[in-house]
Order: sequence, then C-alpha cells, then structure tokens
Amino acid sequence: MLTVRDIASLPDVGLTVVAGEEGLGNEVSWLHVSELADPTQFLEGGELLLTTGLGVGELGSAQRAYVRRLARHRLAGLGFGVGFGFATVPQPLVDEARRLGFPVLTVPYEVPFVAITKAALAHLANEQLESVTRALEVHERLADAVLQGRGLQALLSILCNHLGCSLALVDESGRVVAERHAAERLAFDGALELPVSAQGELATLRARRGAGDFGEYDKLVLHHGQTALAFELSRRRAVSAAELRLAGDLLEDLEAERLDDR
Repeated sequence: MLTVRDIASLPDVGLTVVAGEEGLGNEVSWLHVSELADPTQFLEGGELLLTTGLGVGELGSAQRAYVRRLARHRLAGLGFGVGFGFATVPQPLVDEARRLGFPVLTVPYEVPFVAITKAALAHLANEQLESVTRALEVHERLADAVLQGRGLQALLSILCNHLGCSLALVDESGRVVAERHAAERLAFDGALELPVSAQGELATLRARRGAGDFGEYDKLVLHHGQTALAFELSRRRAVSAAELRLAGDLLEDLEAERLDDR
C-alpha cells in the first residue's frame, strides 16, 4: 500500500514533513483536494487531503479544530500548499497535528497538486506491478512443483518460506494432511482459513503469522497456493483411484485364474 511516508519521499516535488512523523506509516487510499472547512462528509477515511488552507480559518481555535476533524475521520494526512493564503503552515495547526500524531506535509507554492497526485499514482502503480510480478514468480514455482509431483509438503514449504508463516492443510475430518513452518511452530488458533476444493474433496488451508495480519499481497500468494494444493490433491486422488483399479483387476484375474505362473 501507498503510505504518507512514500508520498513525502516522492522525488521532484519537494514535500516537507512539519508534524506527525509517527503517522507517516498511515496507508493512503486516495488523494483528495478540498478547500472546505469540513471536507470529511465527502471522504471515506484513508485519504491524503491537499489544501491551500482556504478552509482552515484565521483563528487558532478553528485551525486546531480543522485538524481534529481530519484525524477523527481517520484521514491519512494533510498536504498544505503554502504561498496562497498562508506563507507557512499555521502554527496552531502544526501544534495540534503534533499532539495527535497526524502527519502534515508542506507543499511548495510552485508544485501543483496534480503533480503530487500523478507521482503518487505512478508510485502506487509501480508497487502493484512489482507485487503482481513477485506473486506470479511464486505461482510459477508452485506450478513447477505440482508438475514434478513433489507433493504437498513442498508446496507448503514454498508458501510458508515466502510469506514467513506457519501453514497446515486439514481435511474434512480435521486431520492434518501436511504442515510446514517458516521458523518456530505457531499454533493455529485464530488462523486465517482458506478452502481448498478438489473434485468434491474439501480441505482447509490454515495460515498463521506471528506478528501482523496477512495483507493483500499475502492473500494473493495464498490464493495461488490454494490452486496448487487443489491440483495436487486431485492428482493424488487420481493416482489412488488408478492404483485401486489395478489392484481390483489383479484380484479378479487371480480369482478367475487368468494369470500364468510368471
């Protein structure tokens, strides 16, 4: 995900962090421009708001209340364009943002807001492309393991080593079919559970990470894992069915005395 820190670090736009450094890790869902005193009714939360300060008011109390509204609505941060209504970001606004840990960035007068939006979206697109590329590489490794018949343990090993987690494949009766751990063995209480369906056979892939939840990229990789595990379960079932048919044919031939001494 795109964060306020990513936007603050964009090259060629000259943004400066003036408050709320502890909130730079906030994820940014979108960038929005508004000069309203209360833009929150048009926002969902997670946005980085860009403004020239027309709506923040002249009084310190109004400026502090403005920041509180944004933080209460869970915006990611504020980009304040200087050189229009204010030569610098108003001090009461900065002080309140610091108190709340709400990130505020200074936008130079010569930098248009559209330039920040374009740069941020390009950065986001590059990150998404990189994530998809990495996920496809894992998918290819999983597909290769299936084609080579390396088994369930190998598939779980590829996944858990890449994601740094514990994984277990459990059948319908609750029996653990296969299990792998990236480092220490983690209990599966409260684990993420994903269905694995293969020709009527339903299993469950349980995933647990020691610190932090699974993000969108992690779930994309796990989705590839679901597909690979389903193929492997189908292959195992087909092999078992073929072996049973051969065994049945052998028994019938023995009973009917159709086999010679050899």
